Amino acid sequence: MSTPVPGWYADPAGTPQLRWWDGTQWTQQYRPANSEQASPNAQANAAPASQVAAQGPATAQGAASGYTPVAAKPRTKATGGQIAIAVLSSVLVIVFGVTALLSAGLFIQKGRDYQRVESDLQQAQQELEQAKEGSK
Repeated sequence: MSTPVPGWYADPAGTPQLRWWDGTQWTQQYRPANSEQASPNAQANAAPASQVAAQGPATAQGAASGYTPVAAKPRTKATGGQIAIAVLSSVLVIVFGVTALLSAGLFIQKGRDYQRVESDLQQAQQELEQAKEGSK
């Protein structure tokens, strides 16, 4: 896949202006779409500005790849509310995790207690049976 050569192309942000593509990324240089002047690097390859705006960079440069460069969206910072929600969510996840571990530990301990009590009950039943047989 080839990328378009540097030149003026229709602004991917949808403005009615042309924007300069430096061959790797969109720059902050704009000009009116009805302007017929092109950069010295792109004059030989570029179509008239109105044709570039209508066709887009891939068609105007004759590239068969169909590649249309698009400006990267600017990064946005998290708001205070979003940070608070993230912190609260993290705290809740930690609390639920610790609670689950404690519950599992208690469940295991109660299982051991039950086995010990059941063993004591069986031993008491055996002693009761022996006492009944001895009293006969």
